[in-house]
Amino acid sequence: MIGRKLEDGTFEKGSSDNGLCYKDQEAFKNKRGVCYIPEYWDAKEYSYMDIKNTCIDEMKKRGVEGTDSEIHNLAQNVFNGVDWQLPETILDEELYLKELMEK
Repeated sequence: MIGRKLEDGTFEKGSSDNGLCYKDQEAFKNKRGVCYIPEYWDAKEYSYMDIKNTCIDEMKKRGVEGTDSEIHNLAQNVFNGVDWQLPETILDEELYLKELMEK
């Protein structure tokens, strides 16, 4: 986990390799609660479903289809890759999307 959830329900970001974020692998794995908050976007709290839906939206924009398993794997790769930025930023890079889909 990077950062921590405070008793008052707010989140404190911690240091990642490239910046600050809140990142909770257990929340992502269990598909419950906030799993990611990027550095400069306190109002953007991402759950597993938020990241998965971001992947689905980006795939639709690019005319890419995938099975539930492929979409989950893409969401997992995106979650693993973010460490300060928005998930949309990673997905906005077409070559990276293609690379993730081929893993």
